[in-house]
Amino acid sequence: MKPLTAEELRALPPGTRGWMVIDKNDLKNSVQFPMDLEYHMAVFAFLKKDDAEHMKRLLDKYAEELKKEWDVADDLLWDLIEGSNESKTPLCVLDEANALDYFTRYINMLDAYYGR
Repeated sequence: MKPLTAEELRALPPGTRGWMVIDKNDLKNSVQFPMDLEYHMAVFAFLKKDDAEHMKRLLDKYAEELKKEWDVADDLLWDLIEGSNESKTPLCVLDEANALDYFTRYINMLDAYYGR
């Protein structure tokens, strides 16, 4: 999995939206996921709503003991990037190909992170 680079992000059309998984009961804190094999954490912003919904289903499976209510929300991608910079929270923007790569090759990270 390789998040989009700054150059790739600049090439996206204005108004591009990013889709994220949120905790309905704690909207101030972004849900973070392991983004590499060293378990560095980041907020994931998917370019496709279907990919964010798939991540939500994975959380329902792997993090069920947390008893959280997950949902999917979107925002302008540039607003997400700006918010990430202000809060110093890493943001991984994933297009369809990189989301698929994460879901197929790195899914064990979610399993291990949530202790299942």
